[in-house]
Amino acid sequence: MTSMHLKKVGLSIDELKENFSDRQDMVQAILEYERKCFEEIFNEYNFEGWNAIDILLMVSNEINNRFFNVTPSVTITLAEFFPDIFQNHLQKYNVLRYAKRRRRCKSRVLAVPSDSIGSSKRTGGDGLWS
Repeated sequence: MTSMHLKKVGLSIDELKENFSDRQDMVQAILEYERKCFEEIFNEYNFEGWNAIDILLMVSNEINNRFFNVTPSVTITLAEFFPDIFQNHLQKYNVLRYAKRRRRCKSRVLAVPSDSIGSSKRTGGDGLWS
Protein backbone atom coordinates (compact mmCIF):
# COMPACT_ATOMS: atom_id res chain seq x y z
CA MET A 1 0.00 0.00 0.00
CA THR A 2 1.55 3.26 -1.04
CA SER A 3 1.47 6.51 0.89
CA MET A 4 -0.63 7.96 -1.94
CA HIS A 5 -3.34 5.34 -1.29
CA LEU A 6 -3.18 5.98 2.43
CA LYS A 7 -3.48 9.74 1.97
CA LYS A 8 -6.54 9.16 -0.21
CA VAL A 9 -8.34 7.46 2.67
CA GLY A 10 -6.85 9.69 5.36
CA LEU A 11 -4.51 7.17 6.99
CA SER A 12 -0.81 6.89 7.69
CA ILE A 13 1.54 3.91 7.95
CA ASP A 14 1.83 4.58 11.69
CA GLU A 15 -1.95 4.37 12.10
CA LEU A 16 -2.03 1.06 10.27
CA LYS A 17 0.75 -0.36 12.44
CA GLU A 18 -1.02 0.93 15.52
CA ASN A 19 -4.30 -0.82 14.63
CA PHE A 20 -3.14 -4.03 12.93
CA SER A 21 -0.44 -6.48 13.93
CA ASP A 22 0.35 -7.40 10.31
CA ARG A 23 -1.11 -7.50 6.80
CA GLN A 24 -3.07 -10.66 7.51
CA ASP A 25 -4.74 -8.97 10.49
CA MET A 26 -5.68 -6.02 8.28
CA VAL A 27 -7.09 -8.28 5.54
CA GLN A 28 -9.16 -10.20 8.09
CA ALA A 29 -10.57 -6.91 9.42
CA ILE A 30 -11.46 -5.72 5.90
CA LEU A 31 -13.24 -8.97 5.04
CA GLU A 32 -15.03 -9.05 8.40
CA TYR A 33 -16.28 -5.52 7.79
CA GLU A 34 -17.48 -6.58 4.33
CA ARG A 35 -19.41 -9.54 5.82
CA LYS A 36 -21.03 -7.34 8.46
CA CYS A 37 -22.14 -4.85 5.81
CA PHE A 38 -23.66 -7.61 3.68
CA GLU A 39 -25.38 -9.02 6.76
CA GLU A 40 -26.87 -5.60 7.53
CA ILE A 41 -28.20 -5.32 3.97
CA PHE A 42 -29.75 -8.79 4.03
CA ASN A 43 -31.25 -8.20 7.48
CA GLU A 44 -32.64 -4.83 6.43
CA TYR A 45 -34.46 -6.12 3.35
CA ASN A 46 -36.82 -9.05 3.12
CA PHE A 47 -35.98 -10.48 -0.29
CA GLU A 48 -38.72 -13.12 -0.04
CA GLY A 49 -40.36 -13.45 -3.44
CA TRP A 50 -37.79 -11.23 -5.21
CA ASN A 51 -36.07 -12.52 -8.30
CA ALA A 52 -32.29 -12.82 -8.36
CA ILE A 53 -31.76 -9.86 -10.70
CA ASP A 54 -33.78 -7.49 -8.50
CA ILE A 55 -31.87 -8.69 -5.42
CA LEU A 56 -28.56 -8.16 -7.21
CA LEU A 57 -29.54 -4.64 -8.25
CA MET A 58 -30.75 -3.69 -4.77
CA VAL A 59 -27.68 -5.12 -3.02
CA SER A 60 -25.37 -3.44 -5.57
CA ASN A 61 -27.10 -0.11 -4.96
CA GLU A 62 -26.79 -0.53 -1.18
CA ILE A 63 -23.11 -1.46 -1.46
CA ASN A 64 -22.53 1.62 -3.60
CA ASN A 65 -24.25 3.80 -0.98
CA ARG A 66 -22.51 2.26 2.05
CA PHE A 67 -18.96 1.59 0.93
CA PHE A 68 -16.34 4.14 0.02
CA ASN A 69 -14.87 3.65 -3.44
CA VAL A 70 -15.93 0.01 -3.87
CA THR A 71 -14.28 -2.12 -6.49
CA PRO A 72 -14.67 -5.90 -6.71
CA SER A 73 -11.06 -6.08 -7.86
CA VAL A 74 -9.95 -5.37 -4.27
CA THR A 75 -11.68 -8.49 -2.98
CA ILE A 76 -10.32 -10.51 -5.91
CA THR A 77 -6.81 -9.23 -5.16
CA LEU A 78 -7.18 -10.15 -1.49
CA ALA A 79 -8.31 -13.64 -2.53
CA GLU A 80 -5.25 -13.96 -4.75
CA PHE A 81 -2.68 -12.81 -2.19
CA PHE A 82 -4.32 -14.22 0.96
CA PRO A 83 -6.06 -17.43 -0.18
CA ASP A 84 -6.34 -19.04 3.28
CA ILE A 85 -7.84 -15.93 4.85
CA PHE A 86 -10.19 -15.52 1.90
CA GLN A 87 -11.33 -19.17 2.12
CA ASN A 88 -12.13 -18.62 5.80
CA HIS A 89 -14.04 -15.47 4.83
CA LEU A 90 -16.10 -17.41 2.25
CA GLN A 91 -16.91 -20.11 4.79
CA LYS A 92 -18.15 -17.51 7.28
CA TYR A 93 -20.11 -15.76 4.52
CA ASN A 94 -21.72 -19.06 3.49
CA VAL A 95 -22.69 -19.75 7.12
CA LEU A 96 -24.37 -16.33 7.16
CA ARG A 97 -26.26 -17.10 3.93
CA TYR A 98 -27.25 -20.57 5.18
CA ALA A 99 -28.54 -19.16 8.47
CA LYS A 100 -30.64 -16.57 6.62
CA ARG A 101 -32.06 -19.26 4.31
CA ARG A 102 -32.74 -21.55 7.26
CA ARG A 103 -34.68 -18.82 9.11
CA ARG A 104 -36.73 -18.26 5.95
CA CYS A 105 -37.48 -21.98 5.60
CA LYS A 106 -38.36 -22.26 9.29
CA SER A 107 -40.90 -19.46 8.95
CA ARG A 108 -42.42 -21.22 5.94
CA VAL A 109 -42.72 -24.49 7.84
CA LEU A 110 -44.43 -22.69 10.72
CA ALA A 111 -46.89 -21.23 8.22
CA VAL A 112 -48.00 -24.65 6.89
CA PRO A 113 -51.64 -25.37 7.82
CA SER A 114 -51.83 -27.94 10.61
CA ASP A 115 -54.18 -30.21 8.63
CA SER A 116 -51.46 -30.76 6.00
CA ILE A 117 -48.83 -31.83 8.54
CA GLY A 118 -48.40 -35.58 8.72
CA SER A 119 -50.37 -36.14 5.55
CA SER A 120 -48.67 -38.37 3.00
CA LYS A 121 -49.95 -36.22 0.17
CA ARG A 122 -47.70 -33.26 -0.65
CA THR A 123 -49.31 -30.10 -1.92
CA GLY A 124 -47.64 -28.01 -4.57
CA GLY A 125 -47.84 -24.47 -5.77
CA ASP A 126 -46.46 -22.68 -2.74
CA GLY A 127 -42.85 -23.63 -3.34
CA LEU A 128 -42.61 -25.38 0.00
CA TRP A 129 -42.56 -28.96 -1.29
CA SER A 130 -41.78 -28.43 -4.94
